[in-house]
Amino acid sequence: MPPSPPSDVYLERLLEGVARGHGQELDALIDEFLVLAWRDKGAWEPEIRLLDGIGQTFGSFSPRSMAELHEYARLLPDISEQFTTYAKAWEAALHGLTAANLERFLASKPRWQERLNDQALAALEDTERRALVHILLTEPLGTPTPLQVLRGEQWLRLTLTPQRYPIKWPALLGPPTVGSDALPLRELKPYRGTLPVALTHGGPYLLFFWATWCAPCKASLPEVVAFERDSGIPVVAITDKPPAKLDAFFTKYDAPFPAIIAVDELRRSFLAYGVSGTPTFVLADAAGKVHSVLIGYRPEVGLALPGWSWTRQDPAPAQEVHP
Repeated sequence: MPPSPPSDVYLERLLEGVARGHGQELDALIDEFLVLAWRDKGAWEPEIRLLDGIGQTFGSFSPRSMAELHEYARLLPDISEQFTTYAKAWEAALHGLTAANLERFLASKPRWQERLNDQALAALEDTERRALVHILLTEPLGTPTPLQVLRGEQWLRLTLTPQRYPIKWPALLGPPTVGSDALPLRELKPYRGTLPVALTHGGPYLLFFWATWCAPCKASLPEVVAFERDSGIPVVAITDKPPAKLDAFFTKYDAPFPAIIAVDELRRSFLAYGVSGTPTFVLADAAGKVHSVLIGYRPEVGLALPGWSWTRQDPAPAQEVHP
């Protein structure tokens, strides 16, 4: 990591002093300031888009607070610990299997015993060693192998068939994969319309993560509204803006909008679905499975959802009236 510029060091020390004066943790103080800043997210759009880009690059979510970052970082030590544990286990298994394989090999192919003793191996040149390794590695693999294992004072005869180990790593906060279960959203608060029961019991529905300051979100609205109307699939527009901010927004914005709007000020749904930028669309099918995930919107591409096509209807040109 490169050294921090002097301005960053100065700011950090300044914030640490303020936090000590208020008897707070530094991260808690930073989150309070971020809450104040995010009241006008439009003014911080370049910085938010930078966070979105970092999230998309690393397949993660786009954080808005230190608390969210800590929640994500909490999972990383678990993964690191699992890597270490698996590495040690595989290293021990490798040593044991290497010794067992060598004993079995020499027992089945006595002619190799003279070629693989310590004195013969020490006399080999590097090219000869590589040639020997190649010959050994091309022996048949992947077949059931009888082993004798000492357990306590008793020798047991077992059969070992090497297979790929089914490792399942802890799930990081990132966009859902197509075919995975759509996560139930029980903590959304309705701002307008009635939240469909399908949010907790299957589908279908389209989640539309949006922001009042987001220009691509607004550009997508004509097609999003058309999708809801023509497909019959409910669209749930989810934002982290508080109701008061939405009141002010809809006082000025009177264009068609999805009928259902939900508020998630704590951004639980954003984290659950690894939202790394707005707009983000998640389509769940009738079986409650993620059917499609889209990030961003470009009018020339549109909503690239399975089975959906739409032609933008340009407004008719004004007719010139002649007296």
